[in-house]
Amino acid sequence: MFKLPPQGLKLDDVERSLIVETLEACNWVQKDAAEMLGISKRVMNYKVKQLGLANARWLKNK
Repeated sequence: MFKLPPQGLKLDDVERSLIVETLEACNWVQKDAAEMLGISKRVMNYKVKQLGLANARWLKNK
């Protein structure tokens, strides 16, 4: 179980860390990461853009 530190946490920081860790575990495949997190591909794409995340693999495909 997760234990909240006494100084607290910012939800944005936790969300960013969780998304990045999941993307790394899924080799930066957003569809797979979305499935692991139980969110839609559309929400994952929105979060990636909102958080300003990028991966070299994505840039090669553009």
